[in-house]
Amino acid sequence: MVRYKYRYLVFSLDYGQDNTVDTSVTQEDFERRIRAAVEIHFGPHGLGLVLSNFSVRYFSSFTGIGVARVGRDYYRTLWGALSLITGLGGAHKCRLLVLNCSGTIRKSQIAALKHDRARLAVALHRLQSQGSGAASVVDKIAAENEALIRTMDMA
Repeated sequence: MVRYKYRYLVFSLDYGQDNTVDTSVTQEDFERRIRAAVEIHFGPHGLGLVLSNFSVRYFSSFTGIGVARVGRDYYRTLWGALSLITGLGGAHKCRLLVLNCSGTIRKSQIAALKHDRARLAVALHRLQSQGSGAASVVDKIAAENEALIRTMDMA
C-alpha cells in the first residue's frame, strides 16, 4: 500500500499599507474563504480535487501566518487560489502570500516559526514606538503561537 503524500503551504495574510490586524478572523472563517476561492476560480471539479485532502493546520489571526495541508497533486491549485484571494469579506482588503511549500510538516513548522517571529518582532517594534508597554503581551502571544505551531497534529 502506498502512503498518501501531502504538501504543506505556509502563507501570510497581508493587509497592505495600513498594517492593521484583524483578530476577528478565525481559522474556520479562513478555511471557508479558501474553499470559496477554490470554487470560484477552479470550479466544482477543482474544489472536489483540492478538498479531498485539504485542511488548515494552523492560523494566527494576530500575525496572519497559517499552514494549509493539501494533497501533493493539487498544491498548485491551492497555491493559485490563495494568491487570488483579495479580501476576507470584511472591510479590509488583503492579499495572501505563499511563503513556503514543503513536503513535511516539520519543515513547514520551522518556516512558520521563522515568519511568525519576524512578524511579532515588527509588531513589538511598532507598539514600542507608539509608547505602549505591550512587550509582555507580544511575548505572551509569541509563546502561545510557538506552542501551537510545534503541536500541529501530524494526522
